[in-house]
Amino acid sequence: MPPFVGTPHTHTLGAIKETNKKMIHYYIETFFDLHNRIHSLKDLDPFDNTHEYAEIQELLIEKISHVEKKIRENKKLIQDLRKELKTKREIPLSKKQSKNIKLRIQNARGRIDGYKDLHYYFRQFGDSLAFLLINKWDIKPLAIKETPGFISLKEGVRNERKAFRHAYSVGLIAIYNDITTAVKYGDLTIIKKGSPPLFVEMKSSELQNKRGKRQEENLHKLTSYLNTDSTDGLFGREIETKRIEYNYCDYSTKEVNLAIIKYRKTGFYRGELEDGINLIILDADDLNKKNAPVPGLFQSAQSLIIPLNLRKKDNLGYFPYPLIFNRSEDLIEFYLDWMILLIDIDIGVIKRKLEGFGYEVQLIEDDEDWILKVNNPKAKDDQLEFLLIGHYLWNRMVYEFMTLKSFIKVIVDTLENAPNKV
Repeated sequence: MPPFVGTPHTHTLGAIKETNKKMIHYYIETFFDLHNRIHSLKDLDPFDNTHEYAEIQELLIEKISHVEKKIRENKKLIQDLRKELKTKREIPLSKKQSKNIKLRIQNARGRIDGYKDLHYYFRQFGDSLAFLLINKWDIKPLAIKETPGFISLKEGVRNERKAFRHAYSVGLIAIYNDITTAVKYGDLTIIKKGSPPLFVEMKSSELQNKRGKRQEENLHKLTSYLNTDSTDGLFGREIETKRIEYNYCDYSTKEVNLAIIKYRKTGFYRGELEDGINLIILDADDLNKKNAPVPGLFQSAQSLIIPLNLRKKDNLGYFPYPLIFNRSEDLIEFYLDWMILLIDIDIGVIKRKLEGFGYEVQLIEDDEDWILKVNNPKAKDDQLEFLLIGHYLWNRMVYEFMTLKSFIKVIVDTLENAPNKV
């Protein structure tokens, strides 16, 4: 499969399912436009470009609402077709007619899947704006909440849009939270220069029910958590939650983008991002033609191979892919699974590096919450005796390409400096 050439219209769409070709092709230009506009904001002062933040979000609201309409239409079509199959007639449907109806149902399901993908991808552009405006360490807590429903069916949406536009008219920046996957508390997030984010819950009625009171209480707890790094009763836990921020972490996004350039030349790339982490990039068409594993794909018995494409919708609250990939065509090929990215993490290297600090490392298997246990046999009375490494930190290596060096430093600093009771 050749790389993108010229405008988006010149790209071959052969790798997409037949039912989704027109759908994806219809939005490619919008994807290119959104990606380029967001990247142009990365190094600019947001308050000198408030109009652009507003216009991009208005475009996202329009596109997301359109996609939601298409999902509803196809669900209604399936419902009608099923009813048609079950309807009793004087002259029953022929086998050919039944087969055609079932095929139409199957195609409608395929379109729904495609539109759901688009719905998620558009909201990742919304995430990108949020990450340009809010400290990335503050965003992960904002994502720990149920996913909202369709914005086009939401009660009170007119008041939200009115408040959204009013914020910009008075020199503030507003994030319309429902066009993101990561900012799930409140309806709007208001950004004022030099101030922490303000989360606003719009009410369609002056009467406050139990749900409204609970939302207000959770917003208060969340704001307290972001400002003081401590709260209780949030995230469904009836215990005190404390956090430690590590803003010194480094990331390998530059190296990943350089690796993709090298991949373009041959359709295959394997290289070391650093000691202990390899990146593998494959052309999906070539991979599908191979009956045997790609030679040299697995170099260590302790390698943990993570297919990023299969988990691209699992990165809620992590750095969004539109900001990771510098080129629009790379982002789109990753979304469409034309370009396959695998992260190869060598557990043996992690163990060796941590053992160098005097720690003992245990890989935890078959556990949904924890991946590593790091014991500190030399712990003093005021230090942690062990540390469980869960998905929150581990996935920063996977989804954000946080360096292994930073991963190790976070563990060491926590064991050395965190109090043994938090």
